[in-house]
Amino acid sequence: MYNKIKMNRIIIWHLDQKVKILRLEREDIEEGIKQRSCRIKIVVVFNFYF
Repeated sequence: MYNKIKMNRIIIWHLDQKVKILRLEREDIEEGIKQRSCRIKIVVVFNFYF
């Protein structure tokens, strides 16, 4: 039960990051991929489920 609640919070956090990333310019996104590639990839994966 705890793991499910924790996962839901992580999903919500990444969805919020996705909104912020979409507002950035392409150059900022490319720079973000280098620094936060793991987070961006997780957001993309969750995007298929929502």
